[in-house]
Amino acid sequence: MLAPTPPVSSFRRIADWFSRLTFRQAVWLAPVALAIHEVEEWNIQTWFKQHFEDPGYFSLMTRESLWLGLGLSVVVGVAWIALACVPRNQKLVAYLSLPFVMNVGAFPGVAQHVFFLFSFNAYAPGVITALAVQVPVTAFLAAKAMRDRLVPWWYLALCVGIGLPPFLSIIQSGNHVAPHLQRAHLMATRIAGLVLGAP
Repeated sequence: MLAPTPPVSSFRRIADWFSRLTFRQAVWLAPVALAIHEVEEWNIQTWFKQHFEDPGYFSLMTRESLWLGLGLSVVVGVAWIALACVPRNQKLVAYLSLPFVMNVGAFPGVAQHVFFLFSFNAYAPGVITALAVQVPVTAFLAAKAMRDRLVPWWYLALCVGIGLPPFLSIIQSGNHVAPHLQRAHLMATRIAGLVLGAP
């Protein structure tokens, strides 16, 4: 009598499904992960106001401008991957898409949430989905790019390294909003003013 076949874990099924995808197909998981992550940040403007010194524009940060900014970040992610996937060549797709994938899913994207968690000793909006969704997706995509020999290891390191300066800026800024985050906040606020009529 044959021994029963051990059940295949859900993780193994997902890994097998993922391995059958081309990189051009799999890379679309990155903007999906980003969208899920941004949902967790739905109230992050309140958190910023609680933990950071006002750089002079907090009174202009509304929930509507925040949601618009989060939505725009997803749109940018979708547009980046869509443009990166125009070529049929898998290597070219990997080279074009991985800077976005690694910056959003590693430095400074995920790293800043982990830093905020420990720095303020409190929940930082976005940290759960950053670790539970974005990190696995980013790791899978990086591993797939390497396994399929689409990019060398140093290119992945370079993509992560590009995000290192803004992450170091966040660390150095302490309880002051880092300059690049200030620019992002102000851009979202101004766009909200144009689109939504916000102050």
